[in-house]
Amino acid sequence: AAPQSPLRPLAKPAPFRQARAFAAAKGALSSPVAGNVIGRFGAARPEGGKFEGVRFATADRAIVTAPFEGQVAFARTWNPIGNLLVLDVGGGYHILLMGVGGFLVEEGQSVKAGEPVAAMNGTDSSLDLEIRKNGEPVNPSLWLSENARPDPAS
Repeated sequence: AAPQSPLRPLAKPAPFRQARAFAAAKGALSSPVAGNVIGRFGAARPEGGKFEGVRFATADRAIVTAPFEGQVAFARTWNPIGNLLVLDVGGGYHILLMGVGGFLVEEGQSVKAGEPVAAMNGTDSSLDLEIRKNGEPVNPSLWLSENARPDPAS
């Protein structure tokens, strides 16, 4: 066998890898923001259509945190909804956070669960949380922990 050269090409950075699979986190996610739920998955939206996620009324300038570890796939304005932050959490899943006032992270950045990722605007703020599997919306209430889950009776 030929001797191996001690010089090897530089490797590409390893892709982001979660400590645990997102699919295993069902029922364990923390709410991304403190606030009351004012819109539920499948319910009619005031602006038309149906909610594909959960809407939280938030305090002015509230901090938004990552509900699960992942990589920031998108952090920009997306018309017509405004500022959109998308976390790639692996396994074909993405967490979408819509309505933030400003970003505290950049695209490509890895974040941990609970890490601040955005801040809300100063007045009349609401945050929409959506979870998508291969682009299709899934009910985020099933993923939120008991403490963060919307009360179905209200």
